Amino acid sequence: MASKAVLISIKPKYVSLISSGQKKYELRRKCPKIQADDLVLVYESSPTMSLVGAFIVGEIIKKSPTALWRHIGSKSGVSRNEFLEYFSGCGIASAIEIARYWPLENRVPLGQLREHNNIEPPQSYRYLCEEKTGRILAQSLNVIELTS
Repeated sequence: MASKAVLISIKPKYVSLISSGQKKYELRRKCPKIQADDLVLVYESSPTMSLVGAFIVGEIIKKSPTALWRHIGSKSGVSRNEFLEYFSGCGIASAIEIARYWPLENRVPLGQLREHNNIEPPQSYRYLCEEKTGRILAQSLNVIELTS
């Protein structure tokens, strides 16, 4: 298991780009304290509102928005204008490389995250302890048993 796990909320259109391999970096105005080989659980925000996938962190890049765009722009899943608008007012922009993404066997819906794990999805991200991470991943393998 990875050394640290983080739950990150991502909009559906970006989860789709990650799943298809078109988006190789997750952009963050404020980057969680993670490093290569850590685990990121992907919560797809409204209207999906479910845990849908996970990825292993590659490199973490922190640069000025303009320098970051030059470095990873074509792999960010957004246009240059969207990129610069998102990072407007930020001195340092962060990109988390998606080294290996996989969809969960079964999505874990918001209600189940709340009821069985006492987890509220974050606006941006939240750290997870090893016990909760393991329990959530187990639920993604066996959602039917937990809901019956």
